[in-house]
Amino acid sequence: MREIKFRVWNNVSKDYTYFGTPLLSLDKKEGCPLEFLRPSESKAKVMLSGYGDLEQHTGQKDKNGVEIYEGDKVKAPAMGTDAICEVFWDINCWCLKDQNGSTTGLYPHGGEFTPEVIGNIHENPEAKE
Repeated sequence: MREIKFRVWNNVSKDYTYFGTPLLSLDKKEGCPLEFLRPSESKAKVMLSGYGDLEQHTGQKDKNGVEIYEGDKVKAPAMGTDAICEVFWDINCWCLKDQNGSTTGLYPHGGEFTPEVIGNIHENPEAKE
């Protein structure tokens, strides 16, 4: 079984916070923010209504051993030579969408067809071929 991991893009500070296995709670007193409670660490609040974007780890790593998260931009040889794709969740599997809107599942390809993380939708929105 894979470990469930998340990262949150903070739209205010413009950076990511990574979480291992979070315990989730909703605090209705403060506009219903989502709280990630981490054992042996201080509490970290993430306001999801316009203040942050929650992105889940796919359970896979790229060809360089970098963890692949929702919202990552990857070079995806399985989608064609030098195709740049965005990682997203669609109904029941992780997928890749290229700049033309074509999609395919994000499967452990191995070898030369393994994707490579080159950025993400927040820090590198312009990442293209």
